[in-house]
Amino acid sequence: MISKISFIPKVPKNLIEDLSIIETRRNVHFANRPSEYASRKVDDKLQSWAQQFFNYPIITRWQVQKIDLSPHIDHGISGWKYVYYIALGGDNVRTIFWESIDINSKIICEQVAECYKWYKYKIDEPHGTLGLSQPPRISITIKKANQTI
Repeated sequence: MISKISFIPKVPKNLIEDLSIIETRRNVHFANRPSEYASRKVDDKLQSWAQQFFNYPIITRWQVQKIDLSPHIDHGISGWKYVYYIALGGDNVRTIFWESIDINSKIICEQVAECYKWYKYKIDEPHGTLGLSQPPRISITIKKANQTI
């Protein structure tokens, strides 16, 4: 469900944009609630840099989270998503996987991430976050290109 990965190196600092720039990029998340969560397009340089580590087409996005996310399954995507954190949103923000999308269901696993590390998440299983105390939580995400979002 959650694992650290090492085949993608740290993102070069010159490719990491300020939140003020990220928030000018188009939000492509279907819910269109950027005051809570946004999935924003990246520039061509970051997309090209990320693509070199995969032998299939990928989509790279900025993820900006401003609230805790209740248990959910990602819309329009299945399998794995790769996530690289730029800002965690607090000292003890946990990514959690549940048995179901009911917040009262049993927690299967949880993890507090570290900045500037890559993680692999199984996002077609119920997951979310708890403990966001210093929003926003900012990350770069990578997924297969043949999926929506």
